[in-house]
Amino acid sequence: MIMTSNPDNPTLPAEARWPKWLRVTVSGVLGGLVGYGSVKLLFMAMPDLPGPPNLGWPQIAAIMFAAISLVIGIIVLAMSASRRFYDLENASEEAGPEEHRRVAPGLRLAGIAILAMAAEFGALAMPPERSHFPIVFAVIALSLLVQGWTSWRIWQNGDELERAVTLEASTLAIGLVLLILSLWAPLALYGFVPFDPLAVLVVVTLAVIAPTIWLTVQRGLGA
Repeated sequence: MIMTSNPDNPTLPAEARWPKWLRVTVSGVLGGLVGYGSVKLLFMAMPDLPGPPNLGWPQIAAIMFAAISLVIGIIVLAMSASRRFYDLENASEEAGPEEHRRVAPGLRLAGIAILAMAAEFGALAMPPERSHFPIVFAVIALSLLVQGWTSWRIWQNGDELERAVTLEASTLAIGLVLLILSLWAPLALYGFVPFDPLAVLVVVTLAVIAPTIWLTVQRGLGA
């Protein structure tokens, strides 16, 4: 098959490109690794800088989650604002102004929600000192309000397939969360593993996101 293209809408063979969800995820993970590595190098080069010397894995995970969410949120917002950037991430013969105008509002809401999640986990990664509580609590509360509002708007604007995927993902996520907590609770009660609230939140968040990504790919919404 001969592929056609033009300067305003370059296209690539579908088999030559990774799925959109995978490209965004890889970009986010790389961004998180670069951000975390940069901070570690900064403290190694300047050991006198104030900062928490020993971070547990929940704090490290929260920092990584915040960095990944920040990168992905910026990418999604950029796609909502720029048709050219959206076309680069969604190269196809059908892509064009009408397609971008249709998806831009949803992308904008999703980008805002992801950035709010980045702020939430960034606040949770701060050292748990009393003096930090007011700002941390305020940031998390505002972040949850923003995530709730954007999720509701996305639900309202979604089509039948998108709503069905959301309901299926929510059902799977609830089951996965209950499974994880049901196994984690006895292990913690008998002293085999800790039951850190931040660790619980990180694991539960991953358990909620994983079914959404999997179902999005299965239903062809993330290609």
